[in-house]
Amino acid sequence: MAIPIDNNLFQDVQDYIAQSETLSYKRVKSNLEEEKRQKYLYIQVSTSLNSLDIHYEYYQGRVELHFEGRYADDSFRNFKNHLIASTSGNECLSWKDWQKRKNDRCVLEREINSAEDLCQAFSDMIDIFDSLIKQFTDSPKTSSPSQDAANQVANQVYELQEEQTGQLEVKIRKVGELSFDKLIIPPYQRPYKWTAKNVNQLISDLLTFKHQQQYRLGTLVLHNNEIVDGQQRIITLALLIRVMYETLPEGSVKDNYQEQLEGVEAFMTSENVAFTHRYTLHNVVENIHAIQQRQADFDQQLLDFLLNKCEFVVVSLGSISEAFQFFDAQNARGKDLAPHDLLKAYHLREIPSLTEEDSHNIDEWQKQSTDFLKELFLILFRAKRWSHGKTAKYLRKITQRCSKASP
Repeated sequence: MAIPIDNNLFQDVQDYIAQSETLSYKRVKSNLEEEKRQKYLYIQVSTSLNSLDIHYEYYQGRVELHFEGRYADDSFRNFKNHLIASTSGNECLSWKDWQKRKNDRCVLEREINSAEDLCQAFSDMIDIFDSLIKQFTDSPKTSSPSQDAANQVANQVYELQEEQTGQLEVKIRKVGELSFDKLIIPPYQRPYKWTAKNVNQLISDLLTFKHQQQYRLGTLVLHNNEIVDGQQRIITLALLIRVMYETLPEGSVKDNYQEQLEGVEAFMTSENVAFTHRYTLHNVVENIHAIQQRQADFDQQLLDFLLNKCEFVVVSLGSISEAFQFFDAQNARGKDLAPHDLLKAYHLREIPSLTEEDSHNIDEWQKQSTDFLKELFLILFRAKRWSHGKTAKYLRKITQRCSKASP
């Protein structure tokens, strides 16, 4: 006989999930507080997606995978078909119709006679389906050769990736510990805007604090190795490390830093870090010259300080939405990004995958002058406010932000 659902059972499941190193991020939910009859009670555990519209559920004596809400819609049929096909040989699983929808729940055919049985059943379903969900989001497939079907799958994947549970990870990383060769500058980032003034200030700061045990350079925000925030400092440090390495004497001293240099060189030459914008190229060249003019200040001690004592707070975010929220929060308060830079980022994050035409449009955007983009933003801001019958009284504040952000 199946174990009945009560507060003790719900607490056992919560404790099991919370104490697991791999499952502790998952959400657990029940409707016990609604005082329903036993036959209507359930305990739900989230999948690797944030939304509880798709979840594992203990209901009427069985643990099942349920598709509800938007995941019950036919627009996610390719996703469901992937899960069905991938589990077709598993005799412990039965795909069943639910509320007149075909194959909208998958039942684990196993009796649940104790709290231990229930926790193990949840764990087994998680092992089966979480990996299949990730497999679909990483490499989607469609049996239809049509472009419409391919686009539908791409849109599904993007929506699913948006729901992927993003575990926030914060670590302190020395500059020498950063994997430069894996870093990516995503399309939504603005051009490299640091000038010789910024570079010289950074070098002067390093010289001032080089006797300290540690020196914090700021925050580096990453999403799947994409630099969400911190690209200006990272590019500048890559240029600085390369020039400082060149000033070292030949031989064993130089050999000690070969690994760090190779990572920096891989970053600077990677197709994921394309310096194609003329403004970026100009500043890269100018800043290399500015750094070379400070070579008399460089020695092995300063390079050691930069690599081993200078640190970033590295924030790694697994969720695309969280990454952009952090991006907005980091940049909307300061003077780093103009409003039109944020506007571009908002638009780019809504594109599931960049086409050649999208890339061309991004290049055209980047070619425009700051004054033009500032004026365009203000026109769009007025149009949006007025179209909703609202005043544009906040225009002055935005104009001031645009002016402060202009080079």
